[in-house]
Amino acid sequence: MKRIKYYQQIPPDYYVGAAKKVRSKTPQNALAASIFALALAVLLTVVSTAVASTVDANSQAVSADARVVNLIEQLKADDAASRQSAATALITLGQSARPAILKLLRSQDPALRQQAAQILLKLPWYIAEDQPIVRELLRRYGTPDVDSRRILVRDLAQLDHGDGLQALFRLLIEDPSPAVQWTIVQWLRQIGNLDGLRTFEPDPGNSRMLAICGYAKRVTDPSASIDDLRRCAELEFVDPNDDGGEFAFVIRILADDACEQNHFDEAADWRRREFARGSDPDDSGVPVALIELFALQGDYGPLKGFDADLRLAGDDILKPKLQYALARLYRRNGDAARAAAAQRTAFIASTSRMQRYDVGEFLSTHGWDDFAESELNAYLKMDRTDGAIDTRQEDANVNFLLAGLAVARGDDFAAAQAKEQAMLLLGKDADLHRQDPSGHSWPVPNSAIWAEIYWRYLRAAISQHNEPETNRRLEQLLQLKPTDSDIAIDVVPLLHQRGRDVDANLMFQWSFDDLKKGLDANLDDPDKLNGLAWLCAKSDRNLPDALIWAEKAAALVPNNSAILDTQAEVNFHLGRPEESVRLETAAIKITPDDPFMKKQLERFTEAAKHPATRPA
Repeated sequence: MKRIKYYQQIPPDYYVGAAKKVRSKTPQNALAASIFALALAVLLTVVSTAVASTVDANSQAVSADARVVNLIEQLKADDAASRQSAATALITLGQSARPAILKLLRSQDPALRQQAAQILLKLPWYIAEDQPIVRELLRRYGTPDVDSRRILVRDLAQLDHGDGLQALFRLLIEDPSPAVQWTIVQWLRQIGNLDGLRTFEPDPGNSRMLAICGYAKRVTDPSASIDDLRRCAELEFVDPNDDGGEFAFVIRILADDACEQNHFDEAADWRRREFARGSDPDDSGVPVALIELFALQGDYGPLKGFDADLRLAGDDILKPKLQYALARLYRRNGDAARAAAAQRTAFIASTSRMQRYDVGEFLSTHGWDDFAESELNAYLKMDRTDGAIDTRQEDANVNFLLAGLAVARGDDFAAAQAKEQAMLLLGKDADLHRQDPSGHSWPVPNSAIWAEIYWRYLRAAISQHNEPETNRRLEQLLQLKPTDSDIAIDVVPLLHQRGRDVDANLMFQWSFDDLKKGLDANLDDPDKLNGLAWLCAKSDRNLPDALIWAEKAAALVPNNSAILDTQAEVNFHLGRPEESVRLETAAIKITPDDPFMKKQLERFTEAAKHPATRPA
């Protein structure tokens, strides 16, 4: 299979314009990725010893400079004049005083910690290796105003070519404010490529470092990832910090992981604790943690504590998202009358277009497709209350969401129409981004979306045996030189069947080159290894290399059913159906209810009975 599931998925056809939310200018080229990986590796060798040594704040001072040691002692003096004199002298020493000040930040004495923070902010934040633009931003970093430093963090994260990434990691280690550290964690997560942190042992008392290391390990060591994130959560529940909403993502992973293990009551408990700690509201003022708690009840309930959750919701229980959750719960449990009543209450409660937009997006994200389609279509039909408000962005996103719903039900023609309508609304200069479940956002060229539109129209034409339309859409698609591997996997065999091997080879190569570029930037990324191997297997090309990539992915992420399925597919195309049966059987043991893998096993088993049969 192409995709490895790390987090619960959002609709794959949802494209977000820059006007809707603040987006990172995420560096996507190979150079940026390699720079970040190198920066992390270099920094970790420098700071790991220092970070580990800061656990005991009363141990011997790290600075070999006797003057620094004496000045640190002077900071503990009873009279304010002596303390101020020492602080001024340490600031004058500059970087040579930094290790001792960083250690002092972990002191058990709150007054010493406060002094250390004040001194640290007045020390230089840039180093000689920083790019000029990074140095310029860091010259302003010494402000005591937390919000100003958060803005500078954003500016560093948005620099082209990953120029600010090394500085961001330094700031994560050294900034005295947990609030700023949480902001850095959020940006690093959205940027992605945290491979250098996979083997890093975080400070067990720093919830922010535990969070970022937990994110980094999510792919290759899920168990260690969950351990880090659990420790992060427990620290935050005891001593909450201003996390800017990022802690919700930690809870999301923990709740999702509990659901994947069928521990639904545990998932609900995470959401209840998040609600008690404090949760940001959605557009209607309902705490998001409460909404997600009821989403769990809708999908898996009634869970233990359901009656208490109803009381917890209070008047918010009448809000659309919670009513839709109840409708889903009642429907799942066979109570059609109460399900219909809750659905009707939810639908009536949305009185404006933007309410429907927000609710429809929520329903789509949670896979409640029939509810979502009703809300999104109602949004498009509602009159605009203010003709001066330009809602093309929202209208386009609604059409993208409807396209995703059409894809889910197998209606290629409706998906193509909805996506085409979205692009016509946005125009040729649309600024489009795509976001993965970890929050990583990247720009999407308009041509890539038009390629998907033509591909969907092509699939619809083939299903209707409309030969003129099939040929027209094929030509439109080839002119755009698409790099989407899903398109290649579907169209390469079609071109081959039509005797158009030159075009088939081109279609494969466009996707292969794009995926290979991503892999070359990060040779140990199991998702990239798996995706490239899957493309080659389904296109029946580069099979020896595909086997190497699939086996390497399996070594990096053992017991992953998607990777095992890819290995099975590659072996099948290499003429080894018995090995395919063995691998697919192992995959099904991990995900026994996956219908795709059951069909795969049937296919491989049939081929094993007839060894001369070529892969289809």
